[in-house]
Amino acid sequence: MLIREILRKRADLAQLVIEDAIPSADARLISYLDAALAQVLYVNPDEARRYARRFLDSGNAGFQRAVGRAFSHPPMPEGTLASADAEIIQRVLSSSDPDVVFNGLGVLSTLAQKNWRIAIDLLRHANLSLDARLADRAFMMLHGLQQDILAALDEDDVRYLLSELKPLPELNGHWVETLLSYFSLHFPELTASFFLTRVEQATASEEAFSRFRPINYGPWVHVPLRFKESPRYSAVLQSVWEWITARNTSDWRFEHHASALFEGMFLPIDDVVLSFLTAKMTTAEPHALRWIASVLSHADSNFVFDQHRMVVSFLDLCDRAGESVRRKAVGALFRSAISGVHGGAVGEPWPRDIKFRNESQTLMARLPRLSAAYELYEILRAHADQSIVWARKDAEALDDA
Repeated sequence: MLIREILRKRADLAQLVIEDAIPSADARLISYLDAALAQVLYVNPDEARRYARRFLDSGNAGFQRAVGRAFSHPPMPEGTLASADAEIIQRVLSSSDPDVVFNGLGVLSTLAQKNWRIAIDLLRHANLSLDARLADRAFMMLHGLQQDILAALDEDDVRYLLSELKPLPELNGHWVETLLSYFSLHFPELTASFFLTRVEQATASEEAFSRFRPINYGPWVHVPLRFKESPRYSAVLQSVWEWITARNTSDWRFEHHASALFEGMFLPIDDVVLSFLTAKMTTAEPHALRWIASVLSHADSNFVFDQHRMVVSFLDLCDRAGESVRRKAVGALFRSAISGVHGGAVGEPWPRDIKFRNESQTLMARLPRLSAAYELYEILRAHADQSIVWARKDAEALDDA
């Protein structure tokens, strides 16, 4: 720290460090190279740029990282960035080395506070598709320090940023999720198209256990998408449904990713989704009923009880559509009911199991014994009964201990 402070005040020493580092590539000198180069940049900008180009041409990652850090606070008289500095920053950000790009992203915070348009234009050169951490850091610099920048993004900016995220296997990171959440509200069609493309990418993968997750859903969601708040919500819901149901559920990869897509974009089920699916199921062919079953498998665990009228009507339609549709629908709704986190006191039946048993029995009393709905609630009651038996056995084991 002391050496860095001295270099910030002594341009002559800073230049000596640079000159000594060039022939030796000594790691100890390189660790101070960014501070030395930053000092020379303010005292003798042309000389610093000459050194920076030399370091970038060297192929030495240590030199290149130092350039990225040194140019994170370029001189910006009256909010303008010299074209020579912009060219050097572009080279850093477009590097194929993730560490070099990471070290160069710091400039975005400086630019965001002085000239947001320059920050966005330079971001277009950043090789964010190398690693989700790069995208997360870049968006933190823009959104975290100058939130008004997001409001200034136009459709071309959004298309570019989404194109950089498209190849990433997973959309991890708070700021990546925050950006996608913002886009889903203000650019819903572009954002929906982005997710559909990622589903196609994941479906095309031949890996048995692919890491590619097209959209965050379930436990992977930390910042929810905001399609539901958009005035275009209903239109996006309709277009996504048409896109999904144009394909067959026999493609298990597509079914898995498309159902997760529906959850990430539109669930939990609200009145709009409920009305939408109810309207679809009344005129649905067996193919569409299978898709409704697939998306309902992602409903919350209380759905089969809170919306039991819709569930009964849906299962009646599936029953009439044939045995395979009935099996799929009953299985999908059962999975939705037993999903999620639940628990209770050790040695006591879990509250959810008691609720499921009691509510299932109530509904079964009103249903024909051979109906698909009766089968569903009978399975749920049996599942709850078994869990209650296990809880009591656990209690007995505790007493014996």
